[in-house]
Amino acid sequence: MPGAAASGAAGASVLRGSASFVRPQTAPLLPPAGTIYFGAFVNFLKTLPPFEQQTGEFEQEIGRHLAIHGEYYKWGQNFPGAPEVNDYLNGRVPVISWDCGATDYAIENGQQDAEIIKRAQAVKAYGYPIFLRWFWEMNLPYKDEDRPSCVDPSRDTGGVFNPTDFIAAWQHIHAIFVAQGATNAVWLWCPSGNVTIPPLEYYPGAAYTDWVGFDHYDVTGKAGLLSTMANGYQALLGLGQPMLVGETGTPGDVGNQGTYLGTAPSILQANYPQIKGWIYYDAYGHREDWRLTTAGIAAAKSAGATTYFSAFYYKQKKQL
Repeated sequence: MPGAAASGAAGASVLRGSASFVRPQTAPLLPPAGTIYFGAFVNFLKTLPPFEQQTGEFEQEIGRHLAIHGEYYKWGQNFPGAPEVNDYLNGRVPVISWDCGATDYAIENGQQDAEIIKRAQAVKAYGYPIFLRWFWEMNLPYKDEDRPSCVDPSRDTGGVFNPTDFIAAWQHIHAIFVAQGATNAVWLWCPSGNVTIPPLEYYPGAAYTDWVGFDHYDVTGKAGLLSTMANGYQALLGLGQPMLVGETGTPGDVGNQGTYLGTAPSILQANYPQIKGWIYYDAYGHREDWRLTTAGIAAAKSAGATTYFSAFYYKQKKQL
């Protein structure tokens, strides 16, 4: 759900290690068997970025570092920057949600190439792995989303984004990143888990995606995690690619957050083995307040201490 404030300060310096990231032949960043990456987007104060201090406070509360960290940028914003440096220093892999900001047709026809090249060069200069989640939840009706600059009325008809144009735009962006040598970008295609508009219509293809994923929330607080994950997972299962849940949450005022997070390791492991990363949205969205309550924090701490949620790309102890 596009509703998070954009992360990071424009023009911030980045960090580069002595050894560059080399992409493996299999899907990059796969966690060890029997484990997955545990992550969050954290803005419990409902402020504008930067969010590094809040993320650090959240980690102190749950007694461990996050393995993956959700971040949001508008089209035209500079990234990676200070937030991604902070991620590297704390052993997190950024999951960057890069919003559309221009029409797919303009992108596929090269009108945004200068902006895409800048981002590709910046990602390459950062030098460490970044999950890149461009134009997430593209299968939702655009009247429900805050993305007016992305809509082409002549091509995006019927209240939805044109799947053919989306695929062409994704493949065009991917080609530019490859040409610029930004091999540390890990391509995460992430539709909504609300499958009323079938997500596979927007699938760019295995040659252009490393991971796939979906976003879905327990909007009423009564569905539970097992049900909330079901439709999105089944829709993408046949692709045979590792999955990452880019956003999920349940309202704090209902009182079920403890169960939602506390049972996540057992439910995911038993029912959703293709999910290899899971991000909780600890923030106020544009439809509901998903911020963690005291019970939710306690459950996140308990879940984060399990072996199942123990995967890290960077070799480190998960405890602070």
